[in-house]
Amino acid sequence: MTTHVDNIITGCAHVLYGLCTLRSHGMPPLALHAVFQSTVMAKVTYVAPAWWGFTNAVDRNRLEAVSGEQLTMATAPTLHQLLLRLDII
Repeated sequence: MTTHVDNIITGCAHVLYGLCTLRSHGMPPLALHAVFQSTVMAKVTYVAPAWWGFTNAVDRNRLEAVSGEQLTMATAPTLHQLLLRLDII
């Protein structure tokens, strides 16, 4: 199950990088939020009830960290800090 979670988080990290780029080019926070909801949250929650029970506590914490990024998206200065929070690097 960890491999599946790794794939989800990697996909989300790519989207978060794109969101950081869009933010640096002046995209409004409401638009960033809409893109976050339609991409990252869709990746995290897609068929989650079917596989959530098979994850361990570490994987759940990592997935919850990704979904919590919407709270810090407006103030997260770099992708590196986002990846550190997601425990990818």
